[in-house]
Amino acid sequence: MKTQTDSLVRCPAVLWVWLAVSAVGPQAGAQTPAGVSIELYAGLTLTGTVGTVYTVQSTKSLVQPDWRGAGVVQLPSSPYLWVDTAEPVAGHRFYRALPGPTNLAWIPPGRFTMGSPPCEVQPWDGEKAQTIVTLTRGFFMGRHEVTQGEYWDVTGHNPSYFRNGTTGADYGGTGDAVTDELSHPVESVSWYDATNYCARLTMREEAAGRLPAGWVYRLPTEAEWEYACRGGTTTAFHYGPVLRSGMANFYGFQEYDSSLGSINNPDGIFLGRTTPVGSYEGNAWGLQDMHGNVWEWCLDAWDGNRLPGGHVIDPTGPATGTSRVIRGGSWTYDAWYSRSATRNYYVYPMGWSNDFGFRVVLAPGPP
Repeated sequence: MKTQTDSLVRCPAVLWVWLAVSAVGPQAGAQTPAGVSIELYAGLTLTGTVGTVYTVQSTKSLVQPDWRGAGVVQLPSSPYLWVDTAEPVAGHRFYRALPGPTNLAWIPPGRFTMGSPPCEVQPWDGEKAQTIVTLTRGFFMGRHEVTQGEYWDVTGHNPSYFRNGTTGADYGGTGDAVTDELSHPVESVSWYDATNYCARLTMREEAAGRLPAGWVYRLPTEAEWEYACRGGTTTAFHYGPVLRSGMANFYGFQEYDSSLGSINNPDGIFLGRTTPVGSYEGNAWGLQDMHGNVWEWCLDAWDGNRLPGGHVIDPTGPATGTSRVIRGGSWTYDAWYSRSATRNYYVYPMGWSNDFGFRVVLAPGPP
């Protein structure tokens, strides 16, 4: 097989590469100035803050540039060589890197065990038949749940119950009045609301030239969600085997220990409302609020059965079905429901509740 570099070396035309990188977030050091360079490969060298997400664009002309999405990358090191594997190697193309979405984390492909292990007390039948799942493609995932501000920015509408001035008192909680609603997760959204948001966001970003061809925003599959939630762990929570009051936003009077089961804590915290996204410690991949705050819609229809067991590759759930999967627990549910393995569903995808929200995945094509 020809390598891209081999083809370019034999090609008489030299490929020009324009590097224009801006860092996102706090700087670890001085940013390398933007410049122009000539390279013998289709791509560019990125220099910036490790962990920052960049959008790479390409154009065939700088006289009348038509910048189109060529890639999205979370910088693994600096400097980092990004190579375009989608475009033909022959001909002139110019590349630039711009600040990408700040609410995305790269989730690498890998293998994990889905479902509750035998040692986890109080498993539900739907979590049994532990299944080895291989995800062959990596994906970007929202670091936190979609906020009211993000939802408003895309749709011009905010359906949420927990807006400025609301408190947790309506539900017997101690949460003070909301004063920063735009940083709270959007809730009171149906599965259709969530998928429509993803479609509209995809169209907007495509039109702006910020998405590579074929890439889409969508909901995570149930397997992707659990894989991302675990972040490489095998315990009941990405924190470990125990979820105590104050570690996440849930009904803090009922904690959970995987060796003991549910534990009553009369001094636990129950806010009775959502909290701003990112209020609690994230997992190893930088994902926050995977436990509690709001239930998160997944792409899958509910299968109504136990996990299949054995080994599956890139599962997407049943092809048909009315109910849709929700994951992660919420502010109004016990810690047990916030476990990484907890599987739940809602019968009506057009239904909603003030503890239903979602987070997005960005990836090539359908799952």
